[in-house]
Amino acid sequence: MSQARKSIDPSSVKSDGRYTSPRTWGVYQVECLPEGKRFRFGNHPVRQQELIRQYGEAQRVGRLYEARIDAKEAAYRLNGGRRNAH
Repeated sequence: MSQARKSIDPSSVKSDGRYTSPRTWGVYQVECLPEGKRFRFGNHPVRQQELIRQYGEAQRVGRLYEARIDAKEAAYRLNGGRRNAH
């Protein structure tokens, strides 16, 4: 199944405290020196807030995922096959 079919539109989820309902995972772009642009993944929106605290900025890339493994795979591909994406 393609990644686009495994992803969901962010407007289709609702905030449920710190997480979303249904629970979702996102992929975020950050600037890591000296590596440059990198992609991380995690529970949305909690992971995005953690990355903003760590890097000063974290932009969500594309849609959200219903399964953690799908977000992990998307970050892996965006990082050019490098596994350090969490």
